[in-house]
Amino acid sequence: MHIVFLSALAGLATCAGSLLVLASRRASTASMAVATALACGAMLAVVGLDLLPAALHLGGLYHTVAGFTAGLALIWLLDRLVAGRPGRAGSLRRAGYLAGASICLHDVPEGVAIAAGYAVTSNLGLTVLLAMAMHNIPEGMAVAGPLRLSGLKFMRIMGISLGVSLATPLGASLGLMVAGLPVAFVALTLALAGGAMVFVVYRELLPATLRLYPFGAWLGFGSGLLLVGVLSRALNYGILG
Repeated sequence: MHIVFLSALAGLATCAGSLLVLASRRASTASMAVATALACGAMLAVVGLDLLPAALHLGGLYHTVAGFTAGLALIWLLDRLVAGRPGRAGSLRRAGYLAGASICLHDVPEGVAIAAGYAVTSNLGLTVLLAMAMHNIPEGMAVAGPLRLSGLKFMRIMGISLGVSLATPLGASLGLMVAGLPVAFVALTLALAGGAMVFVVYRELLPATLRLYPFGAWLGFGSGLLLVGVLSRALNYGILG
């Protein structure tokens, strides 16, 4: 049970990221756009440095391409189904909802990875846990940023962030209950999450921030890529160990 508890703490880093965005009542639209763009860069770095390499390692090219395509298609379908209010506020709110959905898809297999890491050695499990917690912070920002810009209330945003954070301990619980998951299934799930996150960043989040503050958005985006790239190397980050 302590593994599930620790994974829940890692998941709550999503709420911490949301609180960073929501803490300042006087935050400008420009600063919110930069924060959201930073989260976009972090999410794409996670896909490129963690999810897709792990999927290729575990399942090969076929399962990776199939899962990635399925992730794109799934969030495209959700994008069509999620009705937003007309105008900028509706577009931002839809972007926040879709970011939350894609991060949930991503955090479940990461919870499984935490359980798997602890099954090998406690040091490996702790390394994976810390890596997940660190990149959950900008992902929480990716959820809260557009939702705040859309005018959604504080408590509703935090409720959504809390719901997203539960995906990590859920994945850890599944990892503990279902020993020996087929590696092809894990690869598909990781690649699916990667496709979902790429779609949300390129279709919703990044365009919204570029419309609000182009220079700051590109600066934040590059900073997010660099931040996760450095963390990736410093922690030997990812499911590949």
